[in-house]
Amino acid sequence: MHRTILPRTAAGLLGALVLAGCSDDNPVAPPEPEVIPAAEARRLVVADAQDALLRVIDLGAEPASPTTLTLTGPASYLYASGSGRFAVAQQRSQDILHIVDGGVHVEGQEVHGHTPTVLSSFAGAQPTHGNVNGDVISVFFDGSGMVHFWDEDEIEAGTTAPFLSLDTGGPYHGATVAKGDGTHVVTTWRDPSNILPSGVNVFTRGGQLVDSTRSCPNLHGNAGNREWVVMGCGDGLLTIRMSGGAPTFARLNLADGPQWGTGTVWSAWDGQRFLLRNTDRSLPRGTPPTPDNRRLATFAPATGTMVNLALPGGDVDWTAGMSRDGRFALVLGRTGNLYVYDMATAALVTRMDGIVGTPESMPSGSAPYLATAADRGYLSDPAGSVVVELNLGASTPSILRRIPVEGVPGRIALVGPMDAGTYVVE
Repeated sequence: MHRTILPRTAAGLLGALVLAGCSDDNPVAPPEPEVIPAAEARRLVVADAQDALLRVIDLGAEPASPTTLTLTGPASYLYASGSGRFAVAQQRSQDILHIVDGGVHVEGQEVHGHTPTVLSSFAGAQPTHGNVNGDVISVFFDGSGMVHFWDEDEIEAGTTAPFLSLDTGGPYHGATVAKGDGTHVVTTWRDPSNILPSGVNVFTRGGQLVDSTRSCPNLHGNAGNREWVVMGCGDGLLTIRMSGGAPTFARLNLADGPQWGTGTVWSAWDGQRFLLRNTDRSLPRGTPPTPDNRRLATFAPATGTMVNLALPGGDVDWTAGMSRDGRFALVLGRTGNLYVYDMATAALVTRMDGIVGTPESMPSGSAPYLATAADRGYLSDPAGSVVVELNLGASTPSILRRIPVEGVPGRIALVGPMDAGTYVVE
């Protein structure tokens, strides 16, 4: 049976009505509190790939009718805050982003529900790369070169303005990420001769420059965890670690050859390894991806160890991600097959054939996307108008169910508790 997470006021009103109907001679004990797993307390935020709206879906045992939030255009990017309290929907073409309250509030081991809302909107030229590391949300605006940083705790306290804004030197395709120590941020440095940056600057949370490096040509792709920040370079990797308040920079070339670079990086806050997408940068832009020019790899920055993932049958990755606890890499191939790898060993754990359609089957402008928690994964299928729910809590992940979603589900984000615990419904 579906469990609806009631707001505290509603739950209290129901309790009062029950007590009012009882006689003093036959007292009725208050009901035992309802305890549910974290997976049933979450909600899924789904951006329609063609319409200007978000659908917020209750992920109880039987999902309820979604709440619809209206935007001013389709979301170009969608992701959750570190704790899962909020979601951020970016509209690159409309020069705006929105901070969304998904309506699930966790206090200790209690979970409270209320109506999802768009809390605030922030205007800026072409919000493109959004990043979350710990409590900090950072967004790079390609149209201006501005970087803005939000603190999740401040948003919850009612302050939706950025706590720090930095001008990185004018319009270009840059990136940014907060350091895991919570007191430093990393931004890219504009190379006036290139659309891509060639280095980074490290600032304090207050905006004071601490150090910099210019040793990462054609930088693209970045992610962070508790200890490390990893940046993709046209000829390898750049890692950044804080020690005694000062950053330590290290460069790593890829074993596949000097023409190989990293273009996309994924991380998990508690993970020890990063997931990389490496490509042959010597080929012309727009070259179709093949196993010979595009590979995924696990990377352990503490040791510099990198291991390529071998996709079966010559498949090539389409989209990818990591479980929130860093155990698994989830790789969707262009065949529509989903492959799950152990991040510690790079071994293939399981495969799920034909989980979604191929690129050719997708509606115009749409593609599948992943979102994960510690024990669940979700994969949107625009062609099938469903979101596939995966069990990541087992030793061998599997499909749990397919959740119907109206329209063309594209980018997705999870809100609510991200662990695998249990919660009292209040």
